[in-house]
Amino acid sequence: MLKEIHGNGNRAFDVGSMGSAELKRYLIILDDVWTAEVLFRIRDVLVDNGMGSRVIITTRIEEVASIAEDGCKIKVEPLNDHDAWLLFCRKAFPKHKNQSCPSELHQCGKGIVEKCDGLPLALVAIGSLLSLKTRSKKEWRLFYNQLILELHNNENLNQDYLIHRKRLIRLWIAEGFIEHKGGCSLEDVAEVYLTELVQQSMLQVVARNSFDRIQCLHMHDLVRELVIFKSKKENFYAIYDDTYGVGLDPRRVSTLQCKNDGIQSNINPSRIRTIIAFDTCIPSCSWYSFIPPEAKYLAVLDLSGLAIEKIPKSVGDLFNLKFLSLNNWESMEPFEGLWCLKELQSLNEVRATKVFIAKLGYLSQLKSLSITYVRSSQCVQLCNSLSNMHLLTRLHIRASNEHELLLLENLTLQNPLEKLELVGQLSEGSLVSPFFSIHGNELLLMELAWCPLISSPVTQLFKLSNLTELRLTRSYTGQQLNFHGKVFQKLKKIVLWDLPQVNQIYIHEGALVSLEYLHIDSLKELRDVPIGIKFLNSVKEAYFTRMHSEFARNLQMGNLNHIPKVYWSTERKSNHLPSQ
Repeated sequence: MLKEIHGNGNRAFDVGSMGSAELKRYLIILDDVWTAEVLFRIRDVLVDNGMGSRVIITTRIEEVASIAEDGCKIKVEPLNDHDAWLLFCRKAFPKHKNQSCPSELHQCGKGIVEKCDGLPLALVAIGSLLSLKTRSKKEWRLFYNQLILELHNNENLNQDYLIHRKRLIRLWIAEGFIEHKGGCSLEDVAEVYLTELVQQSMLQVVARNSFDRIQCLHMHDLVRELVIFKSKKENFYAIYDDTYGVGLDPRRVSTLQCKNDGIQSNINPSRIRTIIAFDTCIPSCSWYSFIPPEAKYLAVLDLSGLAIEKIPKSVGDLFNLKFLSLNNWESMEPFEGLWCLKELQSLNEVRATKVFIAKLGYLSQLKSLSITYVRSSQCVQLCNSLSNMHLLTRLHIRASNEHELLLLENLTLQNPLEKLELVGQLSEGSLVSPFFSIHGNELLLMELAWCPLISSPVTQLFKLSNLTELRLTRSYTGQQLNFHGKVFQKLKKIVLWDLPQVNQIYIHEGALVSLEYLHIDSLKELRDVPIGIKFLNSVKEAYFTRMHSEFARNLQMGNLNHIPKVYWSTERKSNHLPSQ
């Protein structure tokens, strides 16, 4: 490229010895750049010669775009209807006169383009795929029906369907799609892949948690339909409902809006490795009809879309199972042998029993644990068992009731936690236990509930300087909450719920400087808007729900112009404050 710019012809050419003055004025456009390395190499050679030369690149990768200065970046918005149609036709009819759509395909083509929502990626992919098909109205209509009809019939699976990061990563790992790389865990490798999909616009981030990790995503309708179309074509996946048929011999099956007649007979159940149920309408008594007895090699059984009251014993015979997700309405009783699952990494909503707590230490690979119905008499053994867990990053402990005392003053863990949620009355000294003195400063999320502290929780927790999220529920009996200067500098989200005596909240300048989300709920004695809320310049959303009517009146008269979104409600009325 540089030879062409320099115009050396066939003469010897040495890039390293060429001075910037020898370069002519140039304009270079590079389309669809995938790696930042390309840009660095070009920048090293094409020095600024002061002659108004320019290099323009297009990319779908955020990492590549980030190299340019802020004033030199343009984020491309969706195309308007006219330009979307022109792009689609250019790809669908590359050899047709003027790249125009034949009149007999015009109506079907317009319908497809409408569903692409102006996204160039979807328009190019669909158009290129259709360019390989016969230009017959019948074939295009068949393609349209297969690709689009699901979007009309299934509102649960439109682009607003949320894909949760944790669930997706665990499914990838259970399916065997992720391999170890170096010293990285499978979860870390999967996170990298997920980030790449986001950067390539295959998935869009809907929400991030308070410490900026992806929380949930969605996939554009047409991208999803292309994935399904490709998967079915290769018998990789079957979508089983009244709209889609199924592949001839799929290994993975999703159930959507199914009738209660089980897996179709033309599917070989012995080959099925994955079953995922999205249909929440299936009666709890009949959901297990979707698991044929021959499907003994199942690796993934995700029934989180179903209301399950009882788990059949046959699930225990699935010796190849790596992922089991059940949406139990109540926390489950630990079954015999649960503590033998030595590779278990996540265990949520399991009830505390004497035997289980004693054997809990065997589950040393746990990273996430939620244990409920804990009694005071079990706390000493629970702390001992938890001390054996060297990978734990998220811990939720809930007492058997609001009056049960959690004796956690001797809690110590080998590993710092990211999230700690304690629901129950706390014994004196729990918040200064060995865990808090050693690892407290590394906590990112903290929740306290059912623990009526006499002294302000702000005073007791302010040393947790890295907190990004704090939730307090029925956890304070005092009348004032005072956020003094420089407290919780990294906190992005705070929820204050049902603090029955609180009648004043003070926010001093310099406190909560990173706060983005504020939610105050059921503080019935609070009449005045938090004093100093004007200092919260970073807040994007503020919710004041189930508040006293006098508070609502004062809120409407207050000056909250600096907060883009404000929502309030009393027991009888709700509203948004007008945007400024």
